[in-house]
Amino acid sequence: MTNVEQPLPRAYDLIVYGASGFTGRLVAEHLLGTYGAIAEIRWAMASRSDGRSVSVSVKGDKGPGYGSTSKMIAEGGICLARDVSHDAVGGGFWTTASALGELLISRLQAKAGLTFMLQSG
Repeated sequence: MTNVEQPLPRAYDLIVYGASGFTGRLVAEHLLGTYGAIAEIRWAMASRSDGRSVSVSVKGDKGPGYGSTSKMIAEGGICLARDVSHDAVGGGFWTTASALGELLISRLQAKAGLTFMLQSG
């Protein structure tokens, strides 16, 4: 008979990282509106605790609608597949910035014609 290790019980089914950002806030609003605070899905929000806010401008060599967006999606997938340690990211829900961060920014600058300029922060 083989011993099968049982997973540890989790406090939450889903943690929204980056909840103070635009996308994270939308995800949290959807979860609250759809499932409520007490439901069959146990969820929580996580964000930076240092209170910093950063403003960045992004410019691409194609239009922001389809051209640059499609490049960002493609390079995001390649970054996830090749550049990010799956051990470091682990499971759960991650926003693109939380999971890929500087690795994706470097890839987008090198391969997709995007530039990022810090405005404040």
